[in-house]
Amino acid sequence: MPNNGLHRARRAPFAALSLLLFLVLLIPLAPVDASLSPPVIGVSPGTIDSGQSELLSTAVAFAGGTSPYTCQWLSKAPGAGSFSNLNSAFSCDTTTLPSTSTGPLSTVGTWRFELQVTDSSPSPVTVVSGAASVTVNRVLGTPLVTANPNVLDSGESASIVVSWTGGTSTFGSSLYSSGSAACDSNSTLVSSASDLTSSSWSVSVLFNTNVTMGIWYCATVSDDSGVPAITSSLSAGVVAHAALGAPVVSASAGGVVVGQSLTISTTSPFSGGSGPYSCSWLKKAPAATSFTSLGGAFSCDTSSLPSTPTGALTKAGSWQFELSVTDSAGLPTTIQSSPVTVSVNAPLKVNKVFVSAKVIESGQSPTVYTSNIAAVGGTAPLTCQWLVEAPGAGVYSDLGSPFLCGPSLFGQSTGSLGPTGVWRFKLSVTDSSNTPVNVISKPASLKVNTALTSPALTLSSGVIDSGQSVNAFVSWSGGIPKYTVVLHASSSGSCNVSSPIVATKSVSGLKAKFIGLPTLSADTTYCAIIVDHSAIPAAVSSPSADVTVNPPLGAPSLVAAPPVMDLGQNSSVSTSGPLSGGTEPYTCQWLKKSPASSSFVAQTAFPCSGSPSLGLSGLSSTGSWQFKLQVADSADGKPTVASAPITVVVNAALHVPALSAPSGIDTGQSVPVTVSWTGGTSPYSVAVYSSSTSSCSDSSTLADSSNGTALSVHFSDLPTISSDTWFCAVVTDSAGSPSSAISLTKPVAVNPALVAPSVDTSLSSVASGHGAVIFMTSDIFGGTGPFTCQWLVEGPSDVSFQNLGTSFSCNESTLYAVSTGNLGEVGTWQFELTVTDSSASPETVTTAPVSISVS
Repeated sequence: MPNNGLHRARRAPFAALSLLLFLVLLIPLAPVDASLSPPVIGVSPGTIDSGQSELLSTAVAFAGGTSPYTCQWLSKAPGAGSFSNLNSAFSCDTTTLPSTSTGPLSTVGTWRFELQVTDSSPSPVTVVSGAASVTVNRVLGTPLVTANPNVLDSGESASIVVSWTGGTSTFGSSLYSSGSAACDSNSTLVSSASDLTSSSWSVSVLFNTNVTMGIWYCATVSDDSGVPAITSSLSAGVVAHAALGAPVVSASAGGVVVGQSLTISTTSPFSGGSGPYSCSWLKKAPAATSFTSLGGAFSCDTSSLPSTPTGALTKAGSWQFELSVTDSAGLPTTIQSSPVTVSVNAPLKVNKVFVSAKVIESGQSPTVYTSNIAAVGGTAPLTCQWLVEAPGAGVYSDLGSPFLCGPSLFGQSTGSLGPTGVWRFKLSVTDSSNTPVNVISKPASLKVNTALTSPALTLSSGVIDSGQSVNAFVSWSGGIPKYTVVLHASSSGSCNVSSPIVATKSVSGLKAKFIGLPTLSADTTYCAIIVDHSAIPAAVSSPSADVTVNPPLGAPSLVAAPPVMDLGQNSSVSTSGPLSGGTEPYTCQWLKKSPASSSFVAQTAFPCSGSPSLGLSGLSSTGSWQFKLQVADSADGKPTVASAPITVVVNAALHVPALSAPSGIDTGQSVPVTVSWTGGTSPYSVAVYSSSTSSCSDSSTLADSSNGTALSVHFSDLPTISSDTWFCAVVTDSAGSPSSAISLTKPVAVNPALVAPSVDTSLSSVASGHGAVIFMTSDIFGGTGPFTCQWLVEGPSDVSFQNLGTSFSCNESTLYAVSTGNLGEVGTWQFELTVTDSSASPETVTTAPVSISVS
């Protein structure tokens, strides 16, 4: 029942109740007791293990009701549908606090308990306390201790796990160790844990030992039930072995040849670790980055000395082999032996052999040798033997004695070789393998020749110009290629091996050519020395050969007279002085390039001497013409020189200039004159002349002049004139022969000065809002027509005159008028007329103002 004090009354049968009611009506009413209130109960502790008991007690007594009272403890097991009596009913009163034991509670789950009270009223009333709960957990089980792994090697760790079932959280646990299976709470404490909420905990233990040892572990666990339970585990053992030690392996040979095999053996077994064991052989080929399996895994033990053949080793280089051992510890350990290295040599191969001279003279002693070490590959040490075949022998024989081939160059003298012809040499190499391998090189040969003869020296020319060179040709016989040919030269008339060397050449044949020798500036004598390529080089000298050297041919310098001309004029190009140097006679050729051409065009060659010249007439186009003179002399190779180009500029012909000026001006004004033209040669001189008649020329009065490069000149400051005048202009250019041209005559009329007309008004006063007419009373006089007129007005409040209408063309024979329009502002209005003429410097005149009064 809930702990809310609800009453639970048991009522008599209806008939009894009716009788009782009847009696009550007949009997006087007795005093009424207070209502019966339920007690309050509790339990401590509220959680126990299965099979344990709890104490139920009353915290607050019941009250009210009618005594005496009967009390009854009630219980409800987990899964039950209702409460039942826990024990027998008993007498109680409002002054007591009943208590009782629940007795052992075995069903796991939540138990509920109540205290029921019944009073002795005529209609007994029963009340029930609120329920008190007890949680019953499973019985704390015996803890289980496990070790993972339970077999391991020194240096490894095992996880010791303690686990259990049942019991009431929280838990406390202690782990103990012992050197025997008799492990209990009196053994060595390893670790403790408290306030555990889960049903397991673990400890990691590191083992370090040099011998095999066993350790047993056990544990106790206590829970937090009302009557705390403590249980002890059985012991669990861990076996620890000494660390796994690597074996030592060796190879049956330190080196073999590609394709051979050897045996890898164990010289010292592995030790320690946890058996049983698994072994496997590993190999690493040259250039490989890791080891791979050599055969499969096999069983082994600490007394085994396994071995294995490598099989054919097919790749040259360093091979490595290891023995890998894996034990059976809980965390298996794998260890490898230190690798054993085996050198696998390439197949035996003899290197190329050479003779120190390909050709020698009879009786000389060259050397036979290898370009590097005698041989590669094979199994050391290697034994070498030189072999020789004389010309015509047909068979090889030993040359000297056999010797050990070392890691350096091998060479041996052939001894004196007498008979001429081809000699051949070979090198035989034998290795030290179980079945020795012998290889023989390909032959190297040399030729024994006859002695070197004195050479002949010829030159390409005996006469040249200074700055030229000759070619030398040397020939000989005998000797041994290659030949070194040294060319000497002397300016003293005598040449020998001590003279300066001008060129050296190495050739294989019996001829040598020296092309492009240094240029000469004086008579020179040449000689040649030949050195052959025999073991003891022979040197022979040629007879001398002479060269006569003339001064160098000088390049001419050109002048043009004149260098600038107008189209249609003449000029000429010539050398600035006589031709000099070189070997006469000379041949000349003019080269010409027109303005439109990108290259020079050769003219007809001709014999020349002195100072050649070229007349220039009829040059047909304007622009820059260029000319060069090419001169060749008669020395060997016909040396040729050319002048630097000279430029002749042909400008367009100067055209008659145009002179522009106004046709009329006012008296006292200056005439602006512009002169323009085309063609001619800049700079230009321009002169303007004036005349009082139409016969204007350069003999007339000079008005002004100017010099410049422009093709147009404007004169703005000529003297003022007061009568009709005629103007002309003369332009002179700067060609070699200057050209002049005169313009046509330009007349300029001189008019009287412009005089302002007079004006008047039709009314001198008007009322506001009315107007009048302003009109001319006299004609325009003087000035240069046509004319432009403009009426002006100034109101009473204006500070200056403003345009009245727009400007208009006017003439000297018409009188013009204008309406003022309606004049609104009261006061004096003024009006004027301006007249502007069309002279070179336009003149403007203004009439005297006239007034209109507005009221």
